[in-house]
This record gives sequence, C-alpha cells and structure tokens, in this order.
Amino acid sequence: MKFIEVFGRMSDRLTRRPLLVDADGATIISKGYRGLSTETKPTGVPIDSEYWERDTNKIYRTYDGTNWTFIRGTGAYLATKTSTSPLTTGSLFTYKGSVAIVSITGTITTAIQLQVTNCKLNITPDALAAYDICANKDISNMGIGTLLSITGTAANAMVGTTVVGAIAPGQASIVPATCITSGVVGVTYGAASTGVIKWDVVWEPLNAGASIVAA
Repeated sequence: MKFIEVFGRMSDRLTRRPLLVDADGATIISKGYRGLSTETKPTGVPIDSEYWERDTNKIYRTYDGTNWTFIRGTGAYLATKTSTSPLTTGSLFTYKGSVAIVSITGTITTAIQLQVTNCKLNITPDALAAYDICANKDISNMGIGTLLSITGTAANAMVGTTVVGAIAPGQASIVPATCITSGVVGVTYGAASTGVIKWDVVWEPLNAGASIVAA
C-alpha cells in the first residue's frame, strides 16, 4: 500500500501535523509522524501526536510530547514457533493483553511417527486452568507438507489436510484471548512421537500493548 501526506485544517488554518492517508483516501493516522521501528521517535512534538511504524504497522501516541505509547495496530501480525522432535507438550506462544487469534496453522516439516498421536491446542490466561480451543486430532503418520488448522469452535477437532500440500481449511471465527499479566497458547501431544511441526499464528491486538510472541 502506498501512502501520501496531506495537511489537515484546524479552524481554517493549516496544521503542522500531517494526515497519513492511503491511495484511496482512508486516514491511517490523523496527526502524525512515520518511520521505522528501529528509528528513534521524535520528542518535543505536539501532545496527542501519533507515530506510524511503517515496518510493523503499529501506531503510537504521545500524551506529553516526548514519550510514546502503543495504541493500536493497522493489521494482522504473525508469530512462529516450531515443535521439534520428539513432539513435546508445552507452550507455543505467550501473549499479553487482549488479542484475537485470526488463524493458527501447523505445517509438518518432518513426517510424524506411525503411532497414535493426538494433538490439540489450548489457551491458559495468567494462572488459570487451560482452555482447549479445539478437540484432539490424531496426526499419526502425517507426511511432510500436511497442514493442521482449527475451525475457531472449541468443540471441533483440529483439522488435518488429507492431501500433502493442500491448503488448510480457513478458520471460521476468531479466537479471543485475554489476560491480566500474561497468557500462553499451548499444544498437547498424546505421545512423544518423532516429527517436526512449524506453527504460525496470525493475530490482531484488541487493546493497547497487546502482543503474541514465540514462547
């Protein structure tokens, strides 16, 4: 997406803080600066200015003209974690705040051992009990390139493609996850089978400071 800068008006006077809009005229931030996440954000700027990180699509706001606070994202984000051989029950990702899991997909990169190996995913907020976000799927003997996904309905079993390389079924609804301090997206394997699975989660923040990263 290409962006251009135009100047907004306040009481019929040009403001010094540009609007960032896309090619279709949709405003990205209303009083803004832009740059890379690796660059130092400006100081001594007007209060309530916003800063758009072009490489992360995150938007920050300053309430004192110096310090910047993350307020929202402008799109979905990706985090990746690999379950190595032998497959072991544990944490895949950790999250903070409130997030929406748009999709979570497992790609088998090393074939799974031929033995019953039930697999399911769960969410654990803070120190509370784990909550399954799908039911078990036996992934025994699944080959390289097979994709695993969930439907978004907790009672439904994880879905595994029957044809190697086939597209994983789309997740019908988001899975919300929220916590006070920190939470975990985990995986449970019914057996310590040989095999490797790369897990990708696409997520969106629902409040300021929310995030998901590999555990």
